[in-house]
Formats: sequence, structure tokens, C-alpha cells
Amino acid sequence: MGFFTSVYHNTVSFGARVAINRKIARYGKMPQLHVNLTDRHVEGEIVLKGENGPIHFSADYALQELPAAATNPEVGAAPAGPLVTLSNIQLSREWMQRIAEDLVAGKAWPIPADAARAMRLLGML
Repeated sequence: MGFFTSVYHNTVSFGARVAINRKIARYGKMPQLHVNLTDRHVEGEIVLKGENGPIHFSADYALQELPAAATNPEVGAAPAGPLVTLSNIQLSREWMQRIAEDLVAGKAWPIPADAARAMRLLGML
């Protein structure tokens, strides 16, 4: 990986980690997050309140952008904008692995508007 590619990956990882830490502050923190934009893979660790040690995770991700015309708020369709879908999720806690398999894997999740703007500026979307 070249110098500029490494800087780009590190910048994206840092920004994503800051955004995620804001969302999960009530539950814990994410001290490490590494986003590989080339392989579309994330890995890191999260420290949850009440857990004895960090929880290691990894997953593959896919991004997609839904155009405004693809939505129909009258029937509860997905909102317009970018979505992220996680697959091949691996967690170091069995109970979390099962939750991820049942509730997260393969489901499209909306990306917050401020993060989507940053991703567009960085050419990720």
C-alpha cells in the first residue's frame, strides 16, 4: 500500500471511529478501527461498559446509494441516501456473534447524513 493510500485509509478510519464513538458513548468506546477501502473490510475493537476486556471484530462491507426516486415513504421503504451492509462478521464474544448474525449481517443500514457528506467528499460514494 502506498503512502497516500495509507494516509487515506487512516483518515477514513479515524473519522469513522470518531463518529461511532459519539453514537456508542453510553455503552462504551471504540479505541481501534481500521477501514480497508480497497478490500472493503473493517476490523478493530470495542470496549463495552461492564465487559472485562475489549471485544475484537471484523467484517466485510458494501456501500450502495439509493436515489431519491427509489424511495416511497408512504409504504415505509428505505430512505434515500447511502446504505452500508455488513457481511462475514466475526466477533470475539459468542453472544455478540449470534446477535450480529441474527440482526446485523446482510441488512442495509442508513449512513448518517453528515458521514455521507464526508464520504462523498472523499470519493467513497
